[in-house]
Amino acid sequence: MGLAAWIAEKFRTWSDCGGDIERRFSKDVLLTNVMLYWVTGAINSSFWPYYARRHEPWPIPDGQRLTVPTAYASFPGEILHPPRAWAERAYNITRWTPMPAGGHFAALEEPEALAADIRAFFRPLRLEIEGGLRRPPPSPPKTRLHQHSRRSNRPFPPAFSDGLLGLGTEFRGGRRGWRSRGAPPRRGDRRASPHRPDACPASARRRSSKRLNP
Repeated sequence: MGLAAWIAEKFRTWSDCGGDIERRFSKDVLLTNVMLYWVTGAINSSFWPYYARRHEPWPIPDGQRLTVPTAYASFPGEILHPPRAWAERAYNITRWTPMPAGGHFAALEEPEALAADIRAFFRPLRLEIEGGLRRPPPSPPKTRLHQHSRRSNRPFPPAFSDGLLGLGTEFRGGRRGWRSRGAPPRRGDRRASPHRPDACPASARRRSSKRLNP
């Protein structure tokens, strides 16, 4: 009974009921709220924010300001009514809505007005995010690829590849990569593949034709 009386007194004092608690909250709503605290034993932990605000420093240090867009709905029956100029010193206030009715329990007292204000606050932010998602991603910078190693699939630096080519070497593909220019093709080289007869020696083409036409 003590817990029920304490909670009922807060609903009466902190709401916009004008002294008649059942004008805003039905008995079912009040009893449901009392049982949530009673069955779970969470009434003690619910007192912690009030204790912390009196025994710990303010969470936002002096001289600092939160830049995240912030909205504030001022209900006439609320406990505190901070001035907007004071709130803007610590928060990036982008929406400030004086409500015609409601109090500390605004979600129960004026659910439609609270939901409409929340949607109006997030609507431009959502459009800005969706607009950013529709923008095509930036194209990667165009780079000139030089000779590649099939094993690492990474290009050789231009100076490195040019120096090898100047020493009489060339890249023929395959797993072994660089080799002396003019050397006969190895087995497995791309230039010795039977699928490229224009790049194969005559002996390789003859062997390939015999296998394909016995």
